[in-house]
Formats: sequence, structure tokens, C-alpha cells
Amino acid sequence: MPHASGTVRDRSNPLADHVRLPLNRTESALIVSSTFASGAGFVYWVLAGGLYPADIVRQNSATIVAMSMLAGIATLFLDGTLARFVPRAGPATRRLLFLAYSVTAVLGVEL
Repeated sequence: MPHASGTVRDRSNPLADHVRLPLNRTESALIVSSTFASGAGFVYWVLAGGLYPADIVRQNSATIVAMSMLAGIATLFLDGTLARFVPRAGPATRRLLFLAYSVTAVLGVEL
């Protein structure tokens, strides 16, 4: 439909334009999955707080936090490091991953 200036107004859908780019699709999927995981965790703790005694919820919460910390230490927090260096490793990617997982496995057995 012509605009007052005689030009045709663009009627494209901004959301459709946004989703056409692969990077935007990936970031949108990450946002949706993070939001869902956070919401599910919130609902879990609200239900746990209402259904179980406070000392049991407190003990289970501390256990989950401790296990998450131990899991991070066991992997040497390499997930974030690998996400940074794998794209830049180029042909050495396979060697980098093998080295990272080998070190993690050896230290996991030792500890």
C-alpha cells in the first residue's frame, strides 16, 4: 500500500527477520532453554519448600550446591575454556579436546 510520500511501506515481520539469521536462532534457543530451566528449578524449590520440612530442604540444597561445585572442580571448569578455544584451534581441535579430556580423566581418577 503506498505511503503518503508515494513509497511502498515495508510490511515484513520483524520477528521473522530476526529468526532468519542462524546466530539469532541459536541465541533465542539459549534464552528459551535457560528461562525454562530456571523456571523449572524455581517451581521445584517452591514445591519442595511447601511439601517438606525446612531442615530437609536446607540439607538437600546444600548437597546439590556441593555436588555442582565438585562437578566443576572435577572437570577443571574446562567447559567454558573449551568453548572459548575450540573455535580458534582450527586443525588442532582434535588434539586440544583429547588433551583436555585426558587431563580431566587422569585427575578424576587420582582424586
